[in-house]
Amino acid sequence: MARERLSQAMVTKGNVPLNILLEGTTDQVRAAVRRVRQETEGYRHVVGLSDDLFKNTPLANARAFVDEARK
Repeated sequence: MARERLSQAMVTKGNVPLNILLEGTTDQVRAAVRRVRQETEGYRHVVGLSDDLFKNTPLANARAFVDEARK
């Protein structure tokens, strides 16, 4: 993983594809967030997106993303 080559002091962000929020189920959204959290465990990482959502992204998916990322 590229993250392993960076300083522990650096903070990274991202890694949840927008299409999962747009087309996936809430369970798929939560699984994607958990995957990112597992892959970046031990590092300073902000679970994020590309700073925007696609039009028509289901509100339930956006809420599932935020809820899971806050854990």
